[in-house]
Amino acid sequence: MGKIYKSGLGIGVGSSPQGSIEQCKFDNKVKELIGKELKPFDSSKFDYKESEPKYDGYLLKSDHVDGSSKAKFLKDVLGYETGDGQKLHNAIGRAIDGKIPTKVKNTNFGTKYNFDIKLKGKDNNFHSANVIVVVQNDNGKTSWRLITLIPGKKDK
Repeated sequence: MGKIYKSGLGIGVGSSPQGSIEQCKFDNKVKELIGKELKPFDSSKFDYKESEPKYDGYLLKSDHVDGSSKAKFLKDVLGYETGDGQKLHNAIGRAIDGKIPTKVKNTNFGTKYNFDIKLKGKDNNFHSANVIVVVQNDNGKTSWRLITLIPGKKDK
């Protein structure tokens, strides 16, 4: 009761008042570190068309110079293959919707959000896996696009 659980993805809190205090302290520290009030992510602004080249052209492409290890992970662990870009996008959108990013970085191109999440496999027929998803809101745009997906640590 009131225990703080560290899962490798972030901090989960039990239902006690002490746990609520710890979660509030954590949330306030995140806000302090990034210097502004963060709102939960709205995945309705996470546009597939903006992100489409990242899926089949990179993350799911088994012969891509830089993306082949990610394609292998996505296929072997989560069941996503070339041609599953829309399904992967939808799964990412569901996983980050309503979440507060774990890292925020302002760049010359726009604002990047990192999310440490548990991503469900294709059609929920595969196990879920810990991943880090990076999305960006380019300067002058209202929608967000995928920058990358990084395999996370295995649950113990």
